Amino acid sequence: MTFIAIYLTFILLVVITRPVTVLFHELGHGIGALLLTKENVTLYIGSLGAPKQSLLLRLGRLEMFFKYNPFLWNIGLYVPHSKEITINKQIIITILGPLTSLVIGVLSCYFAFVEDVHGSLQLISVFFLGSSFFDFFINIIPRNNPTLLYDGSRVYNDGQQLKQLLKYKTFPSQYTSGVENYNKQDYKKASKEFHEILDNGITEEMVYRLAISSYLQKGLQDSVVYSFRI
Repeated sequence: MTFIAIYLTFILLVVITRPVTVLFHELGHGIGALLLTKENVTLYIGSLGAPKQSLLLRLGRLEMFFKYNPFLWNIGLYVPHSKEITINKQIIITILGPLTSLVIGVLSCYFAFVEDVHGSLQLISVFFLGSSFFDFFINIIPRNNPTLLYDGSRVYNDGQQLKQLLKYKTFPSQYTSGVENYNKQDYKKASKEFHEILDNGITEEMVYRLAISSYLQKGLQDSVVYSFRI
């Protein structure tokens, strides 16, 4: 094979394998969410939350947006619709993405170096191995730099989310109760519970954010009630 042919083959295999391994990674999150929650789950393949210029595929409670341009399918995003997910369930759903990538990588390694398969299949397996392990390590290693999503919000990678979730498990019971009340829009109870956590010396950024947001939302609710009374 000439250098150009080798180069084009390399590019073609990367173009083929990257979308598949990204899809499996996001499906790991998505299927976990479908099993552990009762709400819909949305996956974006090729974007970070942009439904425009995408093909929509619905499978029961699962909806998937695929960018028309397959060359963009090297990124993906999982979005749960359920707002009441326990910390333990969030940990399982979060870890299932990297775990799926790891399983695909191990299987690819088996076909590439152990199983006696055709040379072309062996070569494809090597690329699946590399792409899957890339997905695993880029997601499982915590990173402090968040990713900017289509709607302007920010999200951390799986490793950083797992790190945060495991830290939340050490918080007192008021945290879980406060989050539940916040999701139920009972901001009066939520603000009180987050205030108690801060008084106990737990000064994590997320607790501060939820406490401030609870007080602000409580103020808005009180002002609405007051305006109706007038």
